[in-house]
Amino acid sequence: MLLKILAKIKLEYVIATFFGAGYFPKFPGTFASVVAFIPIIFIPNQYRFEILFIAIIIFGIAAIPLIAKVEKEKGNDNSIIVIDEAIGVWIIFCSPFIPITWLSFILGLILFRIFDILKPSVIGKINEKTGAIYVLLDDIVAAFASLILLHLIYFILKFAIFLKIFAIF
Repeated sequence: MLLKILAKIKLEYVIATFFGAGYFPKFPGTFASVVAFIPIIFIPNQYRFEILFIAIIIFGIAAIPLIAKVEKEKGNDNSIIVIDEAIGVWIIFCSPFIPITWLSFILGLILFRIFDILKPSVIGKINEKTGAIYVLLDDIVAAFASLILLHLIYFILKFAIFLKIFAIF
């Protein structure tokens, strides 16, 4: 019985839906982003960059042909395709300068979802194009934009704490 079930599972759907997260009934992209953060909590900080970098490369390369297969059956950038959101979250938290805290997670998630949903500037232009590479690419750019802003927020917070400690103002 189990073998029959496993035989029906298509690898492209497993990866493209990020292990089924894309089937979540409401906001599957946000749900996949949250699910993608969970394993990060368990990665030792000194190995976080290396492990996430390898995961980004492996899933990123594998995702393109698998997304293309799912798009042939379900249509362009179907809402069940959420591997791009998972890779985006991994890009944000791959940075060794972003601490793994609930504050970082909430800020990173909010920034990423804002860029991913509103698709300002270049992100929107990428999203207008069709094809698996563009499904992935708009989220990669949104992740880097989020990462830059998150770094800026942490820099400002650290600078404000520095000024307060030394009572410069």
